Amino acid sequence: MTGEESRRWNLRSLLTQQRARLTPQSVGLCDHRSRPRSGLSQQLAARLIGVTPRYYGQLERGQIRTPDRSLLRAVADQLLIEGADRDLFFLLAAPGCAVPPSCVKDREPTIAEYEFLQRMEPNPTAIMDRAWNVLAYNAAVVEWFADPKALPPGQRNAVLWLFSDEAADRILGVSAERRSAVARLRTAYSNCPTDPLLQKLVAQLEAHPTASVDWRQQAARVSPVVYVRQLRHPRFGICCVPAITAALPGGLQISIHFVPGQRS
Repeated sequence: MTGEESRRWNLRSLLTQQRARLTPQSVGLCDHRSRPRSGLSQQLAARLIGVTPRYYGQLERGQIRTPDRSLLRAVADQLLIEGADRDLFFLLAAPGCAVPPSCVKDREPTIAEYEFLQRMEPNPTAIMDRAWNVLAYNAAVVEWFADPKALPPGQRNAVLWLFSDEAADRILGVSAERRSAVARLRTAYSNCPTDPLLQKLVAQLEAHPTASVDWRQQAARVSPVVYVRQLRHPRFGICCVPAITAALPGGLQISIHFVPGQRS
């Protein structure tokens, strides 16, 4: 099986399995006189999405190479494709293209992700949305950085926090970190300027006396996956701390700092 054949097979498998989980009644396509049945046919899926059965069949078989993004979102919404399956659907249906924020549904961290945060102690670990708003974190984040809950809900943002006095006290070379974060934001914002979460963060930076300067000056930059920070801890002094940021399904991201294991 070639790579293209594998893509088509997996796309068809994902959509047929999802249709099998649904019923006409569950998506509002069957009136009260119809006999309940399991599974959603291609014809009913096409009717639900608003395309012809022929076009939907071609999409499901992976024969449409550049489908419209709004159509793909309609397919995912109407067929109730969520979470990791939603990300996978966009990757398979539009190969070679990253999943844009406009196709992602906002979600909260799962129970498993909350449990992962606790298991990562004593390493500071936080889950953020695509605009770096902090959604969940473990106690080590409070110890090494700050407590996001001490901030108003609209200010619990990792980029905004970098411009605080607390960040300047905890991070050596914070000016460079600020510029890097703003450059990464510019990249995300350039890719999706209509995203409301990114628009809100950009407006906050533009209104900030210090951040606004960096926002005007910094060019776009791709986010580093692995990096090293110099942190100043109240008890342990200055530590070189490796860190990693990775994407999670549903448009979230996770940041992990691996603090020194031996403490005096």
